Amino acid sequence: MMKHSAAELIDVVHHYFPVGYWPEDVQTTIEYQRRLDAHNRAKSDYPVWRLVLRRLRDSFPNVEVRNESLRFEASEAVPIDRCFAGTVELPPRSNREQNHRLGFRLSFVVPYYFLYSTHQLTDVEGLDFRIEFSFTEDEIPFATAIEREMAEAFPQHEKMSTDVGKIIVPNIATSLRLPDEATLFDCLFSDHW
Repeated sequence: MMKHSAAELIDVVHHYFPVGYWPEDVQTTIEYQRRLDAHNRAKSDYPVWRLVLRRLRDSFPNVEVRNESLRFEASEAVPIDRCFAGTVELPPRSNREQNHRLGFRLSFVVPYYFLYSTHQLTDVEGLDFRIEFSFTEDEIPFATAIEREMAEAFPQHEKMSTDVGKIIVPNIATSLRLPDEATLFDCLFSDHW
């Protein structure tokens, strides 16, 4: 059972996002300032995040582990995301599979993380991009290692259930989602996944 109800998590979203479409002067809103403050506070945990990635690289030297939180290395980063983000690039499992990766996100506005799998397949109609929240047998060792490393480095965090994370937040827009499209995953982590 998660620490927060869906309603409590939606209240957190309202702390960081104005209702409706983003105003033209979004950077002057109190919600934007709160995202910026959270982002700046998270900078102190960035070395811990990099340690998680290094330990994953050491555990799996034959795959690429990517840091998708490089904005923390810029001096004037804007608060695009509400999480630390990474991917593990896995080998394609067939000639049709263009890419295969596990993504993982650890929020710094709520004490949760989530993992997912993506793969892009070519077929006669073009590309078929898929996102899954359950893992195949070949993905399980990687997913288990990712969860273990995040739990060790960030023990206050727990896994957000997919059912909760996919809840649509009414009348909230993110940088890539329109009102009534953005999920808790998009709002509390990132819509760049």
